[in-house]
Amino acid sequence: MSLSEKLRNKKCPVERVTVDGMVFSVSGRSLNATAAITAKARKKDGVLQGDKLDRLLLEACVSDPDDGSIMTAEEWGDVPRAITGPLMTVILSLCGLDQEDVQRDPKNSGSIES
Repeated sequence: MSLSEKLRNKKCPVERVTVDGMVFSVSGRSLNATAAITAKARKKDGVLQGDKLDRLLLEACVSDPDDGSIMTAEEWGDVPRAITGPLMTVILSLCGLDQEDVQRDPKNSGSIES
């Protein structure tokens, strides 16, 4: 079996995460999927919109472990940071992202653009 075949057979990591008594299933994403999500969170001038990236990653990576249901990026925008913050820490780790990858423009990090 070639290296390519071996790697394609690997599944992205999944962790069960408990925050404020609630259990979530958090899944990592492939390099291509993560890049596509990050691209959606950029303005036309290339500036990364941090809050939009958070919402898109939460939508793509977090589900209910019991029924697999997910929330939209818009719905995640209404969830307290006390819940989304710990989930984002796990998401960034599982997707192989770090602070440098998600460098934000401070004046635009809270902006919302559709």
